[in-house]
Amino acid sequence: MAAYKPELMEEVRLSRNPREREKYDNLAELFAVMNTLQCLEKAYIKDCIPSQKYTDQCSKLLVQVRVNSPKIFTMRFHLKVLSFIV
Repeated sequence: MAAYKPELMEEVRLSRNPREREKYDNLAELFAVMNTLQCLEKAYIKDCIPSQKYTDQCSKLLVQVRVNSPKIFTMRFHLKVLSFIV
């Protein structure tokens, strides 16, 4: 068993200021929405959810991406993310 090392228990800061913190929070939210879209697609492929429900939920999630993306990315990167999702 490994020995207890208090220096490994230090808090790790991901951001240096509130702007960076907001950026990481927005990226985390985008990742969560993309991950949910991927899981939804897998469920649809396995025929676990009906077509109409799949379409409705995908549309709802894509709206969330479109609303949050301008806060995070430049327009060029925003289009790449949307083309990747769709």
